Amino acid sequence: MSLTDIDEIAGFDFFGDALCSVGWAKRSNKRNSMIFPNFLEFNEPRCLRRKPKTNAERQSEYRARRKQEEEATNEGVTKSNGSNDRRDETRRDENIKHVRVTGLLQVTTEHLQNTSALLESVKRESRRKRALISDSEHDQLRVLAAAEVALKAGKNPPAMFVDIVRNGHWEYLTADAEHKASNRLKQYRASNGKS
Repeated sequence: MSLTDIDEIAGFDFFGDALCSVGWAKRSNKRNSMIFPNFLEFNEPRCLRRKPKTNAERQSEYRARRKQEEEATNEGVTKSNGSNDRRDETRRDENIKHVRVTGLLQVTTEHLQNTSALLESVKRESRRKRALISDSEHDQLRVLAAAEVALKAGKNPPAMFVDIVRNGHWEYLTADAEHKASNRLKQYRASNGKS
């Protein structure tokens, strides 16, 4: 194939010369042959072309990217229990000052330090239909111990407390936290005239 052959195929004089001047065609060392650099880049046969992605594939990739971004921004913050119920959501901000749990508590760091407020919240929670805890002495001690563990952890006490109580992570409670909880409950009862 020569430049004149390209002109004849295209139906224009000097079309082959124009292709050569912009680098789309080159003369080969072989007699009567041409090279078309990067021809397959834009002119692949159908069997070699990548199939376009379906909407479902694009959506799946988008969700995966968003999940990775969310995980990167939420590192070190309490994970959700998987519930989609809006009432069960916790905020995932590290500077959190206030966390809402399913009616159990409106928790702040100050709230975790206040034995009276915690025990009052335990009473309120125990009256709910699907209560997370009862008003028994055992559950009162567990809630106070959870507060001690959360306060000692320090990074985000309200969120840690919510995670322990909501998800029943009582295994996080240490002997030291249980001892402090017992002392808090004794002091509270002594100051309120209860035995």
